[in-house]
Amino acid sequence: MKRPIDLTAFGLMILLCLTWGLQQTAMKLAAPGIDPMLQIGLRSAMAAALVFAISRLIRRDRWRPRIFLGPGLLAGTLFALEFLLVAEGLRWTTASHIGVFLYTGPIFAAIGLHFAQPDERMARVQWLGVAITFTGVAAIFLLPELRGNQPLAPSMIVGDLLGLGAGIAWG
Repeated sequence: MKRPIDLTAFGLMILLCLTWGLQQTAMKLAAPGIDPMLQIGLRSAMAAALVFAISRLIRRDRWRPRIFLGPGLLAGTLFALEFLLVAEGLRWTTASHIGVFLYTGPIFAAIGLHFAQPDERMARVQWLGVAITFTGVAAIFLLPELRGNQPLAPSMIVGDLLGLGAGIAWG
């Protein structure tokens, strides 16, 4: 039976979303001093060390070699691709653009699950929701009146496409 969300869970989720939302901005601000690729590499190395420490040293989990080797390598490759595309995209476009395109990931996850998992087939109304969401994201960046009549620079288009690729990899 599902329990209602308590105030602690709600607060932790807000903090998590805030942290995730600020990471591209922080990376863009630090980019003149620390290359975004180096930032992502350092963040990933620290995360890997923490996962290892928590799972092996604190929880004493036993890792079973080769059981999840294929899926693990695929997930790791897609996350590495996502991080690479975010770091490179930040060179070309704004952190807000990268953030919006990165968080198209759930759109691509829903589409991928529809085709990969028979139990996750989307109904017409869900396809309509995906189409509306994607159209909204595209409209924000493609319609000049929504951008305040500012033209998109070619370099920003490159960065936006890299951000969209990161969303696809994450999805």
